Amino acid sequence: MIPKGALHLRHLNVSRNNLGDVVTAKLVDGLASVPLFRRTLKTLAADSNGAALATCASMEAFLQDDHTLSSLSLAWNQIGSKGGTELLANGIFENAALSVLNLAWNCLGSGGDFIALGEAISRHKRLVHVNLAHNHISAEDIDVFANDMERNHTIMGIHLTGNRATVNRMGFIERAEEAPGLLFSKEEGGQASVHSAPSPRRRNKRETRPNRR
Repeated sequence: MIPKGALHLRHLNVSRNNLGDVVTAKLVDGLASVPLFRRTLKTLAADSNGAALATCASMEAFLQDDHTLSSLSLAWNQIGSKGGTELLANGIFENAALSVLNLAWNCLGSGGDFIALGEAISRHKRLVHVNLAHNHISAEDIDVFANDMERNHTIMGIHLTGNRATVNRMGFIERAEEAPGLLFSKEEGGQASVHSAPSPRRRNKRETRPNRR
């Protein structure tokens, strides 16, 4: 449970505390125990804590009910390698408030279930910036994700460095036979740099193009 004094939290950053999966999950459960009408949390960062399957299970329920959290960062955890990608996707499918999502360095492409997460991201109505850098997402999954993104008119910037994707001269994302940018340097925060773009056989939108109505 979250202490009564924390009921008015607006920003919470517990990154780089080595909390582990179980403790991080309990933290999310505590946040979820706050009644909906009393929730005030706007940003949550839990990078580099070993978050994995248990955390994703708790996050699934939290995101499905939450209508106040606008920024979520879970970078440098173990979401994909431990099978939590689909659970997180389920939560994002039902969420209506997130505008910033950072899932960099999570091996999201390693379990073969990134397509569900990609679809959840593309269907979200309020996401503006998404960081999926360094997740070993395959070229085939990039093709599907690019196609899904054709129906999205809100996301204006997305990081895909370190996956089987590249950005062409026009600012579009294309599949790559090798993953460019696999550097072992941490990305802090990750501000938007490029937008999703088409696979070689499909056209997608550019970062700088205004929203279509």
